[in-house]
Amino acid sequence: MNYEIELTKERAEYLAQELKKWDIDAKITESTENWATVEVFDDIEAEDLIVYAFNMGVSYGRLNSKD
Repeated sequence: MNYEIELTKERAEYLAQELKKWDIDAKITESTENWATVEVFDDIEAEDLIVYAFNMGVSYGRLNSKD
């Protein structure tokens, strides 16, 4: 099942990179100056994807506390 997640560009890039570290097939499919869409092509359960995304959001916040 494919999922699309729209985030600010920097956060989308971070999420796509982190998902790849977990061997989840994801890439940015659309992008504007400020926004980007991450598409997940892997066969992953929605709940698992939410957990990954939440934990990565927490990590992103710790690394980029100015955002």
